[in-house]
Amino acid sequence: MQELSSIDSSSKSSRYLLILVIWSLIAFFPFLGHIHLLDWDEVNFALSSREMIESDNYLQVTVNGEPFWEKPPMFFWLQTVSFRLFDNIEFAARFVSALAGFLTTLLIFFMGRQIISPRFGLIWGFLYSGSALSLFISKMGLMDPTLNLFVLSGIFAYTRMISSTDRSYLYAILASASLAMAFLIKGPIAIVIPSIVFVIYFLFYEKSQFKLKHNIFFILLLFIFSTSWYIIESFRNGFWFIEQFATYQFRLISTADAGHKGFFLFHFVVFMLLCFPASTFFIKGFTDNWKSDGFSKIMALLFVVVMVIFFIVKTKIVHYSSLVYVPGCYFAALTIRQFLKRERTSLTRLEWSLLSCSLIVYLILTLAVPMLVNRPELITPFIHNLNVVESISQNIHWPLSGFFPGIFLFLSGIVVCYLFYRKSIMPGMKFLIIATMIFTNSLWAFYLPLLEKYLQGDLIQYYQEVKDQPIDLTTYKYKTYAHMFYAGKKVFRSVEDYNQSEGRQPSLHIITRKKDQSKIEERYPVNLLHNFGQFLVYEYIP
Repeated sequence: MQELSSIDSSSKSSRYLLILVIWSLIAFFPFLGHIHLLDWDEVNFALSSREMIESDNYLQVTVNGEPFWEKPPMFFWLQTVSFRLFDNIEFAARFVSALAGFLTTLLIFFMGRQIISPRFGLIWGFLYSGSALSLFISKMGLMDPTLNLFVLSGIFAYTRMISSTDRSYLYAILASASLAMAFLIKGPIAIVIPSIVFVIYFLFYEKSQFKLKHNIFFILLLFIFSTSWYIIESFRNGFWFIEQFATYQFRLISTADAGHKGFFLFHFVVFMLLCFPASTFFIKGFTDNWKSDGFSKIMALLFVVVMVIFFIVKTKIVHYSSLVYVPGCYFAALTIRQFLKRERTSLTRLEWSLLSCSLIVYLILTLAVPMLVNRPELITPFIHNLNVVESISQNIHWPLSGFFPGIFLFLSGIVVCYLFYRKSIMPGMKFLIIATMIFTNSLWAFYLPLLEKYLQGDLIQYYQEVKDQPIDLTTYKYKTYAHMFYAGKKVFRSVEDYNQSEGRQPSLHIITRKKDQSKIEERYPVNLLHNFGQFLVYEYIP
């Protein structure tokens, strides 16, 4: 009987895994190439990867032909492989992140199966790949989803190392290799976060699990693996980049990049409102279970440590704290497990409130905002940012298809609320996760192509048109990487650099924004060529 039970459990686990694989393929990979890459990070990373291929220099990361010491090379190595495999450059740039999201979902399943049960692993995996923000970020050409995959792999392997009796050294190798990969993707933060988590874990919860010889072995391997590229690069080009890299990391924590400021609780509010529906059920799962077992303590510490670090970091960018989606979905899955076991039969007032808030925010973004930008004269008197006013005042019509994501979410929300109100919790939950996945992909299919017209206008098309023309490019008081990537040119930092260059083209085009129009016209002899919403293109006349 025990053997039959084991076979049945294995069969069920395989079936769940197959379901999750098919689901994840549908969730992560559609529409990756549907819109151009977005400034800054998507274009920045794709540009560096392409320059690696063009220069045949895979040890040093560059931007615009100059050393880019802000990031190690691992993510760019992965992205260069993708560029060689796929012709669509947008799809290729985002494929690595989508693949990381896919693999993270499968890893979550195996973790959940090991910790509790195959069904729990399935629920956790569905929540991660079916929550709007975690899915959306995994479809962008950012390094964070790949970083999260290796950090999570390292954390799980390390937990197996400290709890295993016969394979501790194998798990130490896996943990050190995974965290070293994470370190080579984004630098020290990849090791700092797990280190803080486990130092607190050993100090306050499970001192007995700390095994000195295993940890010495793990730290030694981690040091060897993670410093490999730094040692090679130091021998080739000296130690200057280490100093520059450390300086950048300190600046990232202590100052805010222009345009990327935010309030102290920015990342927590973003998670609670946008990582829907996992965020709806997170708080109940966290408060009920964070001390229930060793793994839950680790997941709780991971969530808190990441949040505290990015509370401190002054640069507020949504995807910086994306690692919290994994423990966030874990505790939400524990809440859903209570419904599955019929320990609960209805939502709390807090869960109803969070559900409503998330739906309202997404409906505002996908229904109210398009309606307003279709009638810009209604809102421009209340907007004091000239660039925003110029963007939404373009002659762009938001067609009915662009409203599909919002209409779909509105109708789905009604169905879900009705099911939850009737206490059909699990049917409502299944419907909610499927609907959220469809909604998120519909954003890529219908919403983002229209939104991009306001964000980037026809600027990308202009870059592509001038790619083979004998002109040089620069910007004025405007940071972008798009002109480097889509125009395929090495661009000048400023007009002054252009004037001092001997290898310049006979014509220089300057890209700036509407708010700086008077400044550039006063400073340089220029002629306005194009007006793309908030973006202006001038020809410089020496």
